[in-house]
Amino acid sequence: MTIEGNWITGSLSADYPDVNYTVVELPEGSAGKGTIHFTNGWGIAADSPNQKGAIDLVEYLTSDDVVMDFAKSFGIMPEHMKNCF
Repeated sequence: MTIEGNWITGSLSADYPDVNYTVVELPEGSAGKGTIHFTNGWGIAADSPNQKGAIDLVEYLTSDDVVMDFAKSFGIMPEHMKNCF
């Protein structure tokens, strides 16, 4: 058993296509239902000589098309409802 994010199903399907597994919700505790969520952060050094290029890269990596391609490739949930498929 493992507690993981929804991306694990894409990885398992791609890397271990013959393994049978079941996905279930986390059990409800005294505070209600639980969830798991991870985030990514992007940073640019204040003294970076290429701040414009770094900003352009972050804008590209977080664009709707790239986010959707990533979500479809790795089986994760997009960060915005407008990008859900």
